[in-house]
Amino acid sequence: TDKSIAPYKSREMNGECFLNDFYDTHDFWHLFASFGLMLVTLLCVQISKPCRDCYLRYCTKQDDNMRRMTHLLKRRQTEINAKALGISVVPDDEEDGEKVQDVTPVNGGEQTAGEEEDEKVKRS
Repeated sequence: TDKSIAPYKSREMNGECFLNDFYDTHDFWHLFASFGLMLVTLLCVQISKPCRDCYLRYCTKQDDNMRRMTHLLKRRQTEINAKALGISVVPDDEEDGEKVQDVTPVNGGEQTAGEEEDEKVKRS
């Protein structure tokens, strides 16, 4: 646009209006360009999404990973609890978790002062 031209000359250079004698070709250019930008944006969004099969495969893989992590966390918690109770735990290969193999105290069967008092209370 040449801003040095007088307004009356600029109006003479304008194209013919089409719709309701209000919109000219440049207005339609803006309208079609906006629709084109919208379609390109929708295309980019659609392309960036994975296909349904890929998404389902991804979800299944995530579920398997989550199950594995939950199993490992349960196993670790069982080991911590067993250590706190003074018993040894042998890991089980099944999904159930862990089985207690040996319930003998880790300290070799020696009783602590607190355990001796507990047995005296039980006997009486």
